[in-house]
Amino acid sequence: MTEEKQKHLRELRIDAASYSKLGNHSRAEATIKKALELDNNSNHLKHELAKIFLKSKQYGKSLDLLNQLSSTASSKEIIFKDIGVSYLGLGKLEKALEALDKALSEKEDYLEALIVKGNTLREHQKYDDSLEVLDEALFISPKDRDALCQKGKTLHTVGENRKALDLFYKVLEFRPRDLEVLSAKGIAHDNLEEF
Repeated sequence: MTEEKQKHLRELRIDAASYSKLGNHSRAEATIKKALELDNNSNHLKHELAKIFLKSKQYGKSLDLLNQLSSTASSKEIIFKDIGVSYLGLGKLEKALEALDKALSEKEDYLEALIVKGNTLREHQKYDDSLEVLDEALFISPKDRDALCQKGKTLHTVGENRKALDLFYKVLEFRPRDLEVLSAKGIAHDNLEEF
């Protein structure tokens, strides 16, 4: 591959990432597809396209790509985590848990997979299991925003609003404008009749 072609691919990847962060998923998708026209064998570009599909909630398209990558990709734990996220988005909780267990068998301390598994277990109404997995995640990274938030949501779901609030306040210490956490905190206060 020529240096000019590599430069163009790099620019397309950067543009796609920018569009994706701005929430313009159709532009991100079109840009990555242009990159794939230049290098159609790139597993990295295919994975980037699958992640764009995930962000735009096109879970079936993401799953199709990720399943193709699962046998050839070098970072299988990431692929299986993303497969789990796709199945979670499709509401196929058992399949999501299977994929997340595969990700964790590849890398047992994979923080993102633990958090998604905790969320999936909560959706599956396995609250004790969810809390156990999220505690594992918090052992690895005690100040992880997503782990704290997901554990707080699980505690809220089982009626432990005061404990949930403690976790939401921890997140707000370092992310004071986190809208998702502020909203969850408000709901927990409502449930405690602390209007």
